[in-house]
Amino acid sequence: MEEECLDFVLIPMGLFLFGTYHAWLFFTIRRHPRRTVIGLNAESRHQWVFSMMAVVREIESALEVRCFSVGARLLGRPTDL
Repeated sequence: MEEECLDFVLIPMGLFLFGTYHAWLFFTIRRHPRRTVIGLNAESRHQWVFSMMAVVREIESALEVRCFSVGARLLGRPTDL
């Protein structure tokens, strides 16, 4: 009986904390993106794209984007050893 009472308290409290954290994270990313790692990464990717677009040699920037995407695909794939 005591474990059931504990479950009725801890499970909703854990779900409430989980939801509160994600709501805080969402609004923080929207309002102050530089305060989170997610916002900093998004901003740096945005600046990187504009710097690649500003390069006079479009072919070089296209090849670099292709190499990064191939590398990301290879890193994300499980190894078949």
